Amino acid sequence: MRVCIVGAGDGGATAANQIRRLDSETRIDIFSKRAKLGCPPCEMPLVINGSVATWDELIRGFRQRSFWKKRNIKLHLNAEVTDILPAGKYIMAGGARYGYDKLVLALGATPSIPSFPGLDGKNEFALSTDMADGVALGNAISQHTEAAIVGGGFIGLEIATALRARGYVKTYLLVRRGILRAYLDEDMAETLEGVIKQNGLEFIMPAKIEGIVSRVKRKRVSLSEGELEVDFVFFATGSKPNVELAQKAGLQIGETGAIAVNQYLQTSDPDIYAIGDCMENWDIITGTRRRHQLAANAVRTG
Repeated sequence: MRVCIVGAGDGGATAANQIRRLDSETRIDIFSKRAKLGCPPCEMPLVINGSVATWDELIRGFRQRSFWKKRNIKLHLNAEVTDILPAGKYIMAGGARYGYDKLVLALGATPSIPSFPGLDGKNEFALSTDMADGVALGNAISQHTEAAIVGGGFIGLEIATALRARGYVKTYLLVRRGILRAYLDEDMAETLEGVIKQNGLEFIMPAKIEGIVSRVKRKRVSLSEGELEVDFVFFATGSKPNVELAQKAGLQIGETGAIAVNQYLQTSDPDIYAIGDCMENWDIITGTRRRHQLAANAVRTG
């Protein structure tokens, strides 16, 4: 049996480890287009707020090469998978061909930044599973004292808390519709809003952003009710599942824009599985399709 796993994040690493526990003989190849192994965005605020001293402390467990070597799992870094050929049951990575019996897609997701007028990439940040994003944000935080956070999800609140811990003079939390609205009822959200305000954050909701432009070394955020100036803007506005490789291979994409899977996490090709942020999940109570892009889901499905 030969298994190829595309993506070496939490989902891919968990899948590889579980397969090895079940079978000591299966050949396992895991591919990442990055030069280094990443980490979940939820861990990065721990370094940013000072709870964890250095970024190197996040490099542990499956983020170390020794983890893979000990389990006889072949790790391919700088090896982007460019094609999946289901008919021949092989993938192309780094110009080489790798056959598989089973293929696991742990493709992850990419931060989704709204196309506000004026964005130019300067002093604009988001977090992915690439630790370089966290390092860049951490460097910016250490050099400034005022920021705007766009979005009211988990990552936005984590970064807001980190800035508060770092003694920021002004932190604006710009939320369009609601705090953790995918997870909290209205009454609970209102309670949380009160806590946010009590902790000194400038909470603006509904925040109707009309543009974000650079001004000298600062950022000007234009809202429908006025303007504010900050040192940088952090976007916590969700993420888009990476499905391009699956689409190219002819796999079915679900109504949410993620890869459609059945209860066994099989895609429209029964020998190809999808896990983590790139897969379409579902609500076990209502049956409705949804995306569940959290580290817990990546580990659980892996």
